[in-house]
Amino acid sequence: RRVVVSGFSAGGQYVQRWAALSPEGANGVTRSRGLPLRIIVSGPSTFVYLSEERPDPACLPDEDEGPHWKCRNFSIPSPGRDCDSRWDKYWIGLDGLQDGASSEGQLRHDVNQYLRNFVDTSSSSLLSKEIRWNRWATKDIRFLFGSRDTKHCDVGSCSNLCEAMLTGKNRLQRGLNLMGYLARLFPGSQPVWGIFDGGHNFLLAYASRHWTAWALQDHGADVEDWPVVEVDALHLQAGHAPTSIPQATEARPRLKADDEARIGASGLQGLREFPRLDGLLYSAGRGVKAQAEQP
Repeated sequence: RRVVVSGFSAGGQYVQRWAALSPEGANGVTRSRGLPLRIIVSGPSTFVYLSEERPDPACLPDEDEGPHWKCRNFSIPSPGRDCDSRWDKYWIGLDGLQDGASSEGQLRHDVNQYLRNFVDTSSSSLLSKEIRWNRWATKDIRFLFGSRDTKHCDVGSCSNLCEAMLTGKNRLQRGLNLMGYLARLFPGSQPVWGIFDGGHNFLLAYASRHWTAWALQDHGADVEDWPVVEVDALHLQAGHAPTSIPQATEARPRLKADDEARIGASGLQGLREFPRLDGLLYSAGRGVKAQAEQP
């Protein structure tokens, strides 16, 4: 048996912070039964950083630089761009989680009470070291980003708070900046991440070859025996309702559908129920060619 914890968008934010703070998954296994545990983070608006450094201003262009963007320079924000000293406060950093740093009833106080069950929270430096090296560095964490998840955060597609804007101007840029940051934070180790062809859409994320491999095939799922639909083109276009959704079949060879599936922003419910394994969505299988317009 194995456990996979996966989240997309707001779920990705939750899962990434849980991955950083929870004792579950240390050394790649669950605490109670020692089962392999994999964590997949996809499409979040923001990430929690594990130290005070943030991408340098040159890593924060307003223009979309696409999926090949790389950031290699990180530093502590200077006065004037440190968000009134809030840039490293928890939800975006780890400051404020140490003992006595927050008042009862505040989020940081609640998180501090949770952490005290597992780690030394007497100082921010000890807490950061514990989370960085004994938690995060030992876990099986993977990231998935949409190649077109590039809408600027100032238009409301992701958080435009000052602390968040110090990490990137759109979701894809923030994700790729974090990959550069993690590579720098843990020398000799590279984060595991992938890109799917699409915008901010959970369907395309969960249908991607990365997600299905990480969540299912890597863990022994025999997808060859599952009913599968192959679609030549899956276009997501706002305002278009489903027109032709081929049904899965038990027959071999796999059903080949030449029709395009045009699915509107409110038309996802038109998709047929996909096969499931232990509650995990497996959508469409191998051979899906997914193309999506920027939402």
